[in-house]
Amino acid sequence: MGDRNKLIGWQDKFHEHMAQEFTELERGESAAVSKRKHIPTWLYKQANRLTEQMEQMKREIEGIGTFNAQKKKERLLDMFCKWYPRINAFENQLKPYARELEILHHNEKALRSNKEEAEWTAQKVKNENASLIYQLRDYQDFVDSIPEELRKELMEQYEQKQGEQTQTMRL
Repeated sequence: MGDRNKLIGWQDKFHEHMAQEFTELERGESAAVSKRKHIPTWLYKQANRLTEQMEQMKREIEGIGTFNAQKKKERLLDMFCKWYPRINAFENQLKPYARELEILHHNEKALRSNKEEAEWTAQKVKNENASLIYQLRDYQDFVDSIPEELRKELMEQYEQKQGEQTQTMRL
């Protein structure tokens, strides 16, 4: 597909094309410019494996009973002895990416905050709309509760007054 510069060029062209249709899109800053390190996929996969192993150890702990305690503890010790050094190695592997992880964590918190604010605003608008609809229904019920003859008379007078005002405005 080409070298790194060619791929960056493709990304730039793709962004230009998409920005024509979606003007709110912003192009991210290139890692070459920002000097940031991209976190490799293998590191995420390793984290998932470590999490799976931790979950397996949790299940082992939950499964310890009176009759199998010694056997389960031995199995748990074996699992822990293999897992714990991997955690230390994982921590060391993360050190070069600490700043990027901090940025990701900050961005995640900001996105969560924005999402919660948007949900709150949407709920507020929904409540306001519902309140207005109920008020409108109250108004309609009130108009409907006026005796029919009186309502017709009021509507005729209203329409007559509106017609007079329209003529006055035209002059």
